[in-house]
Amino acid sequence: MTTVGNIQFAPRDVIPRNLDSIARRFVEHDTTAQSSGSFRPRTADEFPHIRSLIANDNLRQVAPTAATERKDRGPYVLADTGRFYPFDPRPEDVRIQDIAHGLAMSSRYNGAGRRYYSTAEHSVLIANWIWWHASAVEALCGLLHDAPEPLSGFGDVLRPVKDRAPIIKETETDIWRRAIAPAFGLPLELPAIVHEADSRIIADEMAANMSDVDPSYRDPLGVELQFWTPDEAEENFLKTFVQLQNMTAPANDDHYPQHDREASAADRAYQMAKEDAV
Repeated sequence: MTTVGNIQFAPRDVIPRNLDSIARRFVEHDTTAQSSGSFRPRTADEFPHIRSLIANDNLRQVAPTAATERKDRGPYVLADTGRFYPFDPRPEDVRIQDIAHGLAMSSRYNGAGRRYYSTAEHSVLIANWIWWHASAVEALCGLLHDAPEPLSGFGDVLRPVKDRAPIIKETETDIWRRAIAPAFGLPLELPAIVHEADSRIIADEMAANMSDVDPSYRDPLGVELQFWTPDEAEENFLKTFVQLQNMTAPANDDHYPQHDREASAADRAYQMAKEDAV
């Protein structure tokens, strides 16, 4: 995968060259009489412009029309850098920039918090906590566990509502299994520790940013919300993604403030002590 700025281009050897629009241009301007009975297939040698294009390594795929794409793949979501088809999800359509930007612009709890708190920050906090308790792969799953949300078109739907609308969960699960997991080499099922962290962090988030706390969430992770701006959340999400993909450094080395690193270390010590006491 080649990256230019924020745009990723798939390797040319996996994208079929589509010369349909080029060929159509020649056909539409072809003035040869069709009634002469001399119709025959043309070769590239007879069209030097096409030959030069085929030989050009910088030839880009000619995109199909929007009408054709809708017919072939169903409705699409217009993400930050391009289209994503939630009912025909494919790994080649997954772009980390779309995920980071979409989650950074999405407010948790339907925007009901006292301060802006993004789904991207929620995901980074979970990834950071998992890093201290499990593997980097599981931490990366934690970072991307909500990645289907900006790609599905549904966004961050409140859990009680999602439970009553099966199509939302079904679509998100399909996007994870068919597109996101294969794109990043992750398991098709989210690890149990991701589900644990995603549920327990609700207690931290409600206590820090909501007018009421659901008493059913009584076991917080012990993380500290940072209330990043959308730009900060997007940047930190992408940094965490790169670090976890490389699997060479903790998820919080560069962009976490010192007090949060200390909180994470204290949380790990607390968890270890609690486990020893059981």
